Amino acid sequence: MALATILIPIIFFLCRITSAEEQECKHGGNSRDQAWLTIVSEFSHPNKTLSLLGQTNACYKSYLTPIPGNENCSIRLDTKFPIKLQVVDESGQLLWKKHVHLSEHGEYALFLYPNASDVLTFNFVVLHVSGDVFIPIYVALGFFAAVSLLWIALRFLYRNEYHRRIISLLVKEEQLLEDLGDPEESDPEMQTESATDDAETTAVNKTHKERLRSLDAFRGMSLTIMIFVNYGGGGYWFFDHSYWNGLTLADLVFPWFTWIIGTALALSIQGQMRRGKTKFSIAAKIIRRTCVLFALGIVLGSGGGSEPVDVQTLRIPGVLQRLAISYLVVALLHLIFAKANKDHQPSRLDMVRDITDHWPQWGIVLVMVACHLGLTFLLPISDVEGTCPTGYLGPGGLHEGGKYENCTGGAAAVIDRWFFSRQHVYQTPTCKEVYKTVEPHDPEGILGTLTSIFLCFLGLQAGVILTTFKQKSPRMRRWIVWGIILGLIAGLLCGFKQDGGWIPVNKNLWSLSFVLGLASMAFVLLAVFYLLIDVHGLWSGAPFLYPGMNSIAVYVSHIVFQRDFPVSWKTDNSHASLMALHLWGVTIWVTMAFVMHLNGIHIAI
Repeated sequence: MALATILIPIIFFLCRITSAEEQECKHGGNSRDQAWLTIVSEFSHPNKTLSLLGQTNACYKSYLTPIPGNENCSIRLDTKFPIKLQVVDESGQLLWKKHVHLSEHGEYALFLYPNASDVLTFNFVVLHVSGDVFIPIYVALGFFAAVSLLWIALRFLYRNEYHRRIISLLVKEEQLLEDLGDPEESDPEMQTESATDDAETTAVNKTHKERLRSLDAFRGMSLTIMIFVNYGGGGYWFFDHSYWNGLTLADLVFPWFTWIIGTALALSIQGQMRRGKTKFSIAAKIIRRTCVLFALGIVLGSGGGSEPVDVQTLRIPGVLQRLAISYLVVALLHLIFAKANKDHQPSRLDMVRDITDHWPQWGIVLVMVACHLGLTFLLPISDVEGTCPTGYLGPGGLHEGGKYENCTGGAAAVIDRWFFSRQHVYQTPTCKEVYKTVEPHDPEGILGTLTSIFLCFLGLQAGVILTTFKQKSPRMRRWIVWGIILGLIAGLLCGFKQDGGWIPVNKNLWSLSFVLGLASMAFVLLAVFYLLIDVHGLWSGAPFLYPGMNSIAVYVSHIVFQRDFPVSWKTDNSHASLMALHLWGVTIWVTMAFVMHLNGIHIAI
């Protein structure tokens, strides 16, 4: 299954000519993800000005660079995506165009000169091309692959006691017996203790086998990616959030977390009811956990800056707040209709009883989805925002020529600003850099919470499959089928395009196509993890297993100590340095989770 990726540009800097000599139009910063283009202009029409336009796939407005006669200029261009360069005259007539994909740190030149017939001629020249910008990623993958292979080899040698044979080649048997003790003469009390330890180890291993390790590994993988992208992802654009429509790696992890919460809910509630807990006590625990999660979100959102947070501008929505509300609604909904011991009567609907046994919950959740769609496409927002059309799903700002400058987020943003007030929502949305938006927009707002509840409920469906069907093959088949069906629906909604269809894939809005697409990936990934880890035992789930079993502790710790530990070294802004720094941070937190696991420390709320 192919993951959708986005081609979202960062628009290049405007060129400003300040003298007849070649000028460098600097705007600060370094040249990461940028290349130099030198414009050498030799045409001599004093009353004529040409303009250089640049546009990438997701840029709805080209940005001009004036090119007066006999003046040169060096400008920086974005290298992340292919760019269409055009030269037009003052009447807008196209004189030259070229599609290029520039290399990071590359040097290029565009020559403009009249030929013998006094017709302007253009020549685009590649002066210098740098090396592969993805080399730091290849090195990192190679390093971790080598470490993984070494770890597997050492575990194999240890489990098969090859280490004893290797030692015996170097050390005499008498010395081994002296150092390690002769098993023939060991103390009976020690044998008794050893037998007891073996029994305890067997009990522990049995407990671990009963735990769905694949779900812990999936959760840990999501958390590991989240930490990496929160630190900066090596400075690569595809490790950052999408600017508006589309998907990047950073857009996957939060929705997967939401989905995983639903899956764990089905197992947790059924387990508690089988142990004889009342629905009232389970509901009380659900409400307590919701309050703790929501409070943690507020606390994390109010700290970490260099200046004290102003209560009058404190952001109320957030990641943990969204998780808390989704968890609360889905957990209570499932608890109301849950039954501890169901006497199953065979019927013709056995193939879909994971759905038919829970049809009231499906009905309620689908009503929420309908409310989301109704408010998104039918809520009149033009009276509130002036010229904003009903059903607008764009980023505002420069989108569509700036016609809807103040309409960022459409109905979702209007509802948030009405409910929370403009001061208490996210002030710098990801679309601000490209589209120069002026309105705040919160990606964790109220309207998107309805679809996040639906995503959490789809995760619950995966857990229901686990509790309904006891054989492994039917479980995986259903997960795969769910993944295919949801993926096709998501593709139909967005037209299998980044900006197409009725409902584009959009993490900022948590659009229905986005939620269905992410749920599709989650079903398939869980099936793969389950096959490798819980069915065939080909993979233990390490190292993702350990942060997955202590997810809340690792998440909160990496947010609280983000600016102090472990990523606090000063480096240059190259991809290689940033990749090493950010992977160092991820490694530290995964190691911390491993140490906590070895010491039996598992923090839950």
